[in-house]
Amino acid sequence: MSKQTGVIETEVQARERLAMVLQDLPDRFVMCRDMRHAWVVEKDFHVSLGHARAIQEITRVLVCMRCTTQRVEAYVPSLNWGLEKVYMHYVYPIGYMIHGVPWGSRPSYLVQAEQYRRTMLKVTGLQTQK
Repeated sequence: MSKQTGVIETEVQARERLAMVLQDLPDRFVMCRDMRHAWVVEKDFHVSLGHARAIQEITRVLVCMRCTTQRVEAYVPSLNWGLEKVYMHYVYPIGYMIHGVPWGSRPSYLVQAEQYRRTMLKVTGLQTQK
């Protein structure tokens, strides 16, 4: 169901809407959706909760070189394995999220079709980068 209209969409309508939304995304967002994020360490492992003698949480922050999405990872010390990841969350730049698409849904064929469409437009000289 679309939050904006209150109308239940068919699967075909939802795919068509997503294809239209993808056309308006910047190249860097489409590339990350197609090829995954290009992570680099923004802030390496550091104690984020506790102190040297009683570390309760260790955090690391990664950032995507293309779209600036951040991935925040949290770990706890483990006697057996060194560090154990307890959670991670993402901070997306404005405009990256596509509302109405279920979280975790990866309609990769639509993203790849959009990448192909843009490539063909660039090769033919009909479009410049967004």
